[in-house]
Amino acid sequence: MALDIRGDKIFSFFEIIRPLNLSIILFSFFYIAFFFDMKTGEIFYLLLSEYIFIAASGYVLNDILDLKTDMINRPDRVLPSGKMSLKVANRYFLLLFFLSLFLNTFFPLKLFFFNLSVIFILLLYDLYLKKKGVWGNIAVAYLTITPFLAFSILTSNFEGVLPIIFFAFFLMLIREIVKDVEDMKGDAIIGSKSLPILLGRKKTILFLFILTMLYFFITIFQATFVSNKFLYFVFIILIVNGINFTAVVLLKTGRDRMASFLLKFNIFIGMVGLWLSK
Repeated sequence: MALDIRGDKIFSFFEIIRPLNLSIILFSFFYIAFFFDMKTGEIFYLLLSEYIFIAASGYVLNDILDLKTDMINRPDRVLPSGKMSLKVANRYFLLLFFLSLFLNTFFPLKLFFFNLSVIFILLLYDLYLKKKGVWGNIAVAYLTITPFLAFSILTSNFEGVLPIIFFAFFLMLIREIVKDVEDMKGDAIIGSKSLPILLGRKKTILFLFILTMLYFFITIFQATFVSNKFLYFVFIILIVNGINFTAVVLLKTGRDRMASFLLKFNIFIGMVGLWLSK
């Protein structure tokens, strides 16, 4: 029985730190290393670990602060389901948070202060911006691109990562608004000023459609700057934009969770497409 309980605790820990989301960070780092033919060394793996710990601590804090809304929106999550106590979750947050601060001491000064700013924005989002509608969405989209910005600071290469930064920021912004549509019921109870609550569901879906159309036209424009236009057309123009439009249709038919789930994988597909067509 003791082994089963311990196994449940380990499973709950991995559940609360969102392994699928962390795999996006892992994928992003190795993707950018392959994209620029970079030889991975100690500093690369330190930076990767730093962002894993930053993100993981943020996910735990998010679940701690969202316990009330998750009782309505996501009752199957670790804390509202009772798989983990609030006390244990707080300990995990502190452990991951201080590990990120410790690892940050190994980086050059510019990167050290940049990483501190990332940690600050993450805390600001969880404690304040999350309930401020589109500002919270923008904060999450920005946090998504910070591994690429950190890499740019480390290597002094900003120009090469700009298309990737644009791609990741825009897609995450779309997904965050979709998630707000999905979470409307719980967010309304806590007084969140998310876009769907301010505009209503129908107007928010219309806004998402306009945003998706804008992204579609920008990706068409960017096609002139890639080497392999065929692969870019298949992965970015067809698949990535196709998933974006499909997500909007799913929202209109009430399948919010499916829309959010599809968009989570879109960033993987898009980065592969950008790499193959560079």
